[in-house]
Amino acid sequence: MSSDCCDVSLDIPSNGTFYFRRTTEIHTAPVLDIKPTFVFSSGDHVIYDKILKRDNHQWISYIGYDYERYYADIATLTPAKSETPTVKTTETNQAKPETRGAEKLPVSGTYNVTRSLNVKNEPKASAETLYTLEEDYKVNYDKVLTADNPQWISYISYSGIRRYVDIATLKATESKPQENRVSGDLTIRNQTFNGFDVVVTNVWGGGKTVQEVRVPIWSNKNGQDNLTWYHGDKQSDGSYKVHVDTSSHKGDTGSYSIHLYYVLDGKRIYVTETRDTAIPASESQVSGKLTNNGSYYSVRGKYDDIIIVDKEHGLSKDYNPGENSTAKAAFVRLRDVMINQGLNVGRSYSGFRSYDYQKTLYDNYVSRDGQEAADRYSARPGFSEHQTGLVFDLTDKSGNLLEDARASQWLKDNTHNYGFIVRFQEGKEASTGYMPEAWHIRYVGKEAKDIHDSGLSLEEYFGIDGGDYATSSKPAESKPVTTGVNLPAIGTYTFTGRASIKAEAKVSSPELAYYDKGMSVNYDKVLTVDGRTWLSYMTMSGARRYVNIA
Repeated sequence: MSSDCCDVSLDIPSNGTFYFRRTTEIHTAPVLDIKPTFVFSSGDHVIYDKILKRDNHQWISYIGYDYERYYADIATLTPAKSETPTVKTTETNQAKPETRGAEKLPVSGTYNVTRSLNVKNEPKASAETLYTLEEDYKVNYDKVLTADNPQWISYISYSGIRRYVDIATLKATESKPQENRVSGDLTIRNQTFNGFDVVVTNVWGGGKTVQEVRVPIWSNKNGQDNLTWYHGDKQSDGSYKVHVDTSSHKGDTGSYSIHLYYVLDGKRIYVTETRDTAIPASESQVSGKLTNNGSYYSVRGKYDDIIIVDKEHGLSKDYNPGENSTAKAAFVRLRDVMINQGLNVGRSYSGFRSYDYQKTLYDNYVSRDGQEAADRYSARPGFSEHQTGLVFDLTDKSGNLLEDARASQWLKDNTHNYGFIVRFQEGKEASTGYMPEAWHIRYVGKEAKDIHDSGLSLEEYFGIDGGDYATSSKPAESKPVTTGVNLPAIGTYTFTGRASIKAEAKVSSPELAYYDKGMSVNYDKVLTVDGRTWLSYMTMSGARRYVNIA
């Protein structure tokens, strides 16, 4: 589908914070066919890093709490005249070849997908692929047809648009070469854990000049949620080359889908595709080794560093990060799903607490119940996970801490789908140090599923002691972080390697973009936060950005 449209799109910066003006469905790809994953309500906001036009709509895109890419439809565009490529009748494609290998299917029914299949707006091989259906997906179709050589099934999409799925490439009785058919070969080279190269050889435009070589690529873990269109760079030997960095595809290892298109006479024409294990999978290692940066303890997980706070690992009194925006967004989605499912859950909650606020709470509990009892259900100041900004206590509709049996079971079964774990579960007091709390959920990100599936507490999962206050137990000491970086307060900085750009000076804040080695930035602040040294500057759109340099 052409993405050209009349200029009725919203005029917003290329990245920043977007406040929704209406209830907005969130999808895993920028197409309306896909059933929405969840919704944002009017007044909710999200930090986005991309804007695009697809499927006659304007979309913003962002990386979610689960490290997956999501898309929000923010405006309906007025389409210009369609520029979908057409297949012209020529001597070589007039005749309908005898077909072989077609699947025998009823005229309507349910089709079980056994491999990656392309979905298009027209039953034409040259039509642009909108997205793919992956293995084990089931689609209810109402038509079976043969057109343009492939066999297709067809269905009415979620948005009411008819779609076509290419399920079989049929063989013609004659296989004579066709001089006016486009062709090319795809080869994957130089595979590392950080990326790979795609080389396009034997480029032939069917007698027409190849104006551009375009290569759409995505990993096969979650459909086309990280689809990126690359431009091929022409080499001296006539081939074209594309370099793929896995950081542009969520760092995914394993199988990638790689398609090839040529631009001929200003139109994009499909050529071929391949699906291969482009990135060798590496065994993620969980380390039980704790480190301390002067503000908090952390341990290296499979995907990221995990902050550890328990009775043996405290926080600096001065550590005051506030509510983590990524965790908050994930929590709101979880809570709203529970409410929409009719569970006894209220909108109020207890989130971030400062050291001083926790001290007041704890002292009150000790005065009421005594220290021994208070230590089973309340953390001493400097030892509360709430001080990290990653923890939320849910309430019921009456405003009391959530103890409803149905809601508690839902949390046990589903929190990991939102990046959370139920931190203090029944039978785990020896390792966590606290009595069961069904309402207390902790954000850990992508590793939540691994922890949930293990059946272990956070301490057991990482092999860490944390069940009781050590005799010398005290919060982590606040101390200067030595970085070896000596910079003026204002100036120009040239990067010596890749550096992430973030909306907040937090290690856990999602990457919006990045600077590469050799690039420069004019900054107006240097600060040390979250155990790191950051440069800060204002963007053209007036948003403040932070770059971690040490």
